[in-house]
Amino acid sequence: MRKSIQSARTFKSSVIIFLFLCLPCSTALFAAEKEQAKKIINESGFQNGLVVEIDCDDGQLTAALGKATSGMVQGLDTEAQQVRQTRRKIRAHELGGRVSARSFDGETLPYADNLVNLIVATNGTPVTEEEIMRVLTPLGTAWIDG
Repeated sequence: MRKSIQSARTFKSSVIIFLFLCLPCSTALFAAEKEQAKKIINESGFQNGLVVEIDCDDGQLTAALGKATSGMVQGLDTEAQQVRQTRRKIRAHELGGRVSARSFDGETLPYADNLVNLIVATNGTPVTEEEIMRVLTPLGTAWIDG
């Protein structure tokens, strides 16, 4: 169920070969996230500002959102390992500076009131609607799927 809320050497050559062989797989996987990010941006009407992905998992969608927009993007997760993995994805896609990841407690979003322009939660979220509304800008949107 989707819900949209809107408020107002050898070793080196072995590694290179390995990376070359894995590139098509990772590129294909990332292509799906790029399409999903474009869909989210288009359906939400997002123009610019701050995008927050709740439960960023492996960081693929966070990175894709960073490529799909010129705004700031931050992935949140309750698991430190997921945040580290997301940060690796961000570095791999050379998105540092505009795109970041951090931990949060799973309930309270670490933002001031009326700061976030787009909240993305693709697997649902335990964060309450009230908490989401607190951080959204007056014309911000929450894109929640799941």
